[in-house]
Order: sequence, then C-alpha cells, then structure tokens
Amino acid sequence: MSDGAKQFMAWTMAFGLSATVYGGGAFWLKKTSAHEDHESHADQASAHESKGTHSTDAGVHGNTHDAPVADSEHGNDHGTESAHDSAHQAKKQQSTVHASKDSQHDEHKTETTMRGDHHASPHEGAKSHHEKADEHAEVKDAHAADKDKQAAPHWSYAKNDAGGPSHWGDLARNFAMCEKGREQSPIDIGRASSSKIAPKLEWDYGAASIQIENNGHTVQSNIVGEKFGIKIDGEIFKLAQFHFHAPSEHRISGIPSDMELHFVHKNASGGLAVVGVMINELAGRENKFFKPIWDVLPREFHTKVQNPVTVALESLIPAGRQYFHYQGSLTTPPCSEGVRWFVLKDPVTMSGGQIEMYTSVFHGPTNRPVQPLQGREIITNGTPSLAH
Repeated sequence: MSDGAKQFMAWTMAFGLSATVYGGGAFWLKKTSAHEDHESHADQASAHESKGTHSTDAGVHGNTHDAPVADSEHGNDHGTESAHDSAHQAKKQQSTVHASKDSQHDEHKTETTMRGDHHASPHEGAKSHHEKADEHAEVKDAHAADKDKQAAPHWSYAKNDAGGPSHWGDLARNFAMCEKGREQSPIDIGRASSSKIAPKLEWDYGAASIQIENNGHTVQSNIVGEKFGIKIDGEIFKLAQFHFHAPSEHRISGIPSDMELHFVHKNASGGLAVVGVMINELAGRENKFFKPIWDVLPREFHTKVQNPVTVALESLIPAGRQYFHYQGSLTTPPCSEGVRWFVLKDPVTMSGGQIEMYTSVFHGPTNRPVQPLQGREIITNGTPSLAH
C-alpha cells in the first residue's frame, strides 16, 4: 500500500472514531438534557398547578398573573445545567412574587370587606349617629327625671344656707314654683273682704289614730285611715296629716304667733285644702290635748314613733270657727300652687315649756318667710274688717 493510501486510511479511521465518540457524547448529552428538561417541566407544571389555586384571586387583580409559560418558551435553551438552574431560579422568584401579590390581594380584599361592613351605607351610619344621639337624650332626660324625683333634695329654713328659702327654686326643676309662683304662701293677712262669698266650711273631726314622725323639718302626724276631714261648699276633703311650724308662718296684721299648726286635707282629685291654727304661749297653762304627741315627741331627725297614738282632733282647734281664706301654695318645696287656705282667726294656747320643748328639737326657725300678696283677695266668713 502506498504512503498516500496509508495516510488516507489513518485519517479515515481517526475521523470515524472521533465522529463515533462525538456522536455518542452528543447523544448522551442530548438524552441527559432531555431528561433534565423533563424534570424541569414537571417542576414547572407543579408550580403552575400551585399558581392555579390563585386563579380566582388573580382574576380580581385583572391580568396580574400571566398565563403559564409554554414549554416551547423553555425549548432546549437549557443546554447546560447552569442555564437550567438560572431559569428555574428565576421561575421560583416569579412564583414568589405572584404568591406575595396574592397574599397582598387577600389582605386587601379582607380589609375592603371589613371596611364595607363598617361603612355599609351612609344612611346606616347616619342612623347609628341619630340612634346614639337619641340614647344620649334619653339618658339626659333620665338624669333630669332622677333629679326631679329626689325624695329630699337638701333644703332648709336657714336664711344663710345654700338650701335656704331664697334658694329653694334653684334646688330642683320641680321646685321652680318656689321662685316663680305668683300665688305663694304664707302671707301677711291684712284687710279681709266681705264674707258673702266666703266658702261654707263644715267639720268632721273626731278621735284619730296618728303615726308621728320627725322628717327633719317638722314633727308630722299622719292620720291612720280616712275617717275625718272637712267639706268646702259640700265637697269632701279628707284629712291626711297635720304638722307644726315655729314661729308661725302666717302673720296677722304683721304680727306672728309663737307656733302654727297646719291640717292638710285632700279631695278625690288630689286638690289640697289647708287649715292653719295659730298657737300662742299662755304662761303656766299646759295644753293637755297636745300631751299625747308631746309625750312621745321624736327628737332625732328622720325617725318615727313605733306605736300610733290617739288624739282628739276637734280639741286641737279653737271653739270659734271664723277664718281668713285665700288662694295660695304649699309653704315647703315644691311650693305647689292651687292650695285653698283657711287660717282661723282665734288662736289656741300652749305653755312656754311645751313651745320650748318643740323648738329645741330643731335648734332654729322652721317657717318660710311671708310672700308677696300679688293682688290676691283675702276673704272672711266673719265680719269684714281688719284682721285684728
């Protein structure tokens, strides 16, 4: 064989072996790449399935999530393992971004829902505001009502006390008449008009069972039962209680008495009529008809005598039944007006000791000062004249 032929054969064999090796290597590389591509696509498919769970939320965002990348976009560009890793890592980052956006969307959706629930409607908000305003008004009214319903707001007879007579009208809303009333009691009784229009007053008094108490302002005797009273022009007024003031509340021609006794009567509709009896001291002459009360006189404020006592009511008033009559009010808060007053002309008497015993319980006056007459007429069932 010539040298040229040998060289050709050597070249051919070398080329064939290289081709075979190269071809085999290429085949092995291609198979490996294909296998890795297959695994990569499987991982991506899994990732796309995971992203598929966010498809609904992604729809809310619009087109935030692009459609899954097609396999052809991955193609065979992953010719090397490093290139594949880079692409896979980029895809993981993209999935993380999508997951983060999905999470933000969920939080935004939840927050929007909560805001929607809270601000469901401007009208509902306004309604809630009005309801709260109504509730506030109701509470305010309730507090005002509670103030009006106080059993005993602090009031007193002391002139310099914040709860004294000149301040009664400020202590509670339902005490306003004490300041603003135009027909207030007591008054200074002066000239009396003709008796021709004076009401006819009839008495029905007897031996009454009474429950005695010291209410902090006076000693009051509550009538047990409704057996006794008066008639005013034929209308019945039942006796509810009687109590004392020292010195007297009414004055006759400017002159006060040592004490004054008030008999409080009420008709069927709640109208009030009060009979006032003046009490003057008669030295050394104890009035035995008051003795049943004075024997158990309660000296402590806000206390009651446990057992009722019996008193002859008719013996507590004078024999003469002439009176002065006018339209007035209660002489204690709330100073309600519309009270028919009958102040008897003749007084009854007590000993100095009896009067002192009563006044020592309260350590000061228990009378309201006289109020302006305001043009009211005073009439009498006796002879028209000056009060004296």
